[in-house]
Amino acid sequence: MTTDFMIEKAERYRLLAQFSTDIISTLSPEGIYTFISPACKTILGYEPDDLIGTLAYNLIHPDDIETIGILHMKMLSDKGKYTFSYRIRNKAGKYIWLETTSQPILNPETGEIDEIIVVSRDITERIQMQQKAATEMEKVREELELMVEERTKLLQLANGALRDEINKRTEVTRQMTLKNKEMTDSIQYARRIQKAVLPKADRFYNMFPESFIFSKAKDIVNGDFLWFHEKGDKQVIILSDCSGHGVPGAFMSIIGNDLLDTIVACECETNPSQILQKLEERLIVALQNGGSADEVKDGMDLGVCVIDKAKNELTYAGAYRPLFVRNANGDFCEIAGNPFSIGGGAMGRKKEFKVTTIALEKGTTFYLSSDGYYSQFGGPQGKKFMKSKFRETLKAISAEPIEEQKDSLLNVLANWQGSNEQVDDILVVGFRF
Repeated sequence: MTTDFMIEKAERYRLLAQFSTDIISTLSPEGIYTFISPACKTILGYEPDDLIGTLAYNLIHPDDIETIGILHMKMLSDKGKYTFSYRIRNKAGKYIWLETTSQPILNPETGEIDEIIVVSRDITERIQMQQKAATEMEKVREELELMVEERTKLLQLANGALRDEINKRTEVTRQMTLKNKEMTDSIQYARRIQKAVLPKADRFYNMFPESFIFSKAKDIVNGDFLWFHEKGDKQVIILSDCSGHGVPGAFMSIIGNDLLDTIVACECETNPSQILQKLEERLIVALQNGGSADEVKDGMDLGVCVIDKAKNELTYAGAYRPLFVRNANGDFCEIAGNPFSIGGGAMGRKKEFKVTTIALEKGTTFYLSSDGYYSQFGGPQGKKFMKSKFRETLKAISAEPIEEQKDSLLNVLANWQGSNEQVDDILVVGFRF
């Protein structure tokens, strides 16, 4: 290593250390501190001289040493960058959590590792929040299980009289709504709870290897969600756009997810129209809060696709959500959903959901979307993107490889939005046969 290179490297470390609130350090390939920034005093309580020349492993929690050791050996082997979390003992003798990114620095002449540069930040508060969120989630589950058990017992005791049955259901609904409100007030970590409840994206990619999910929440949590289920020859894909965003929208998504679990997964309903009808009825009951159905203003827009692999066909029904289709010949079309939402109005008005059947051909691509993408303001005049422009964008990218289409949508949106604030949650899903 040349003298100029060493001077330049030392100056770079000094500047980084001077302005960073994270701990910046360098270690020998064996794990011995050779440099550490003054931030170690703030985060760990040690002066830099206390640590320079010592083995980093001396401070790591015993339960984390094996994992860190394995990552250390992999880094020495493949010379790659790694990010990981672990516990480290501060000067007061307490363990705190650090999130660390380690990058080997190679000798420009030999190509071997000269040293390892490490950037660490204190994530103790984040870990404590995650642990508290897990506790809150368990509490929510227990309360929901108790409510379901109470409701089941109440229904089993019904003597068949219609009025008594309605009164009992109304009381159970009132109790559930009050419980839900109490839980909403106590849930401060909605994003982690929502991610724990909703279906995992990896399962969707397993169902449809040629697919993408473009999800971008306006706030920390998302009022749009994707629900899917597979049993036998039937695959059900549902995209929902809940009223509101942030915590209210996320809570609506949890309610919608639970209702769909019951209607599709438990009751095995696979008719798109019936799925929407049953969801309509049960959502209004769930949100009624002891008042009339007309008082329910919250709701959701949905697109429901049911694939029958035995018949080689897809059936679709929508509540304000369209289905976009590009067939194997390259023709592109939009199948409109019905012009009304789920919930958000009088239960007495019967809603008939039209079902469209499409024969499946290899190469056909389907798209479901919330309205968030084309509600975004931007462009030269600060106007909405609009549905027509969104449709043309999908048509333009629909011939691309499916794995590239998500990036194309992201780039178009970013160029349009510019510095404007995001106005709504965004969810676009594409899958190809």
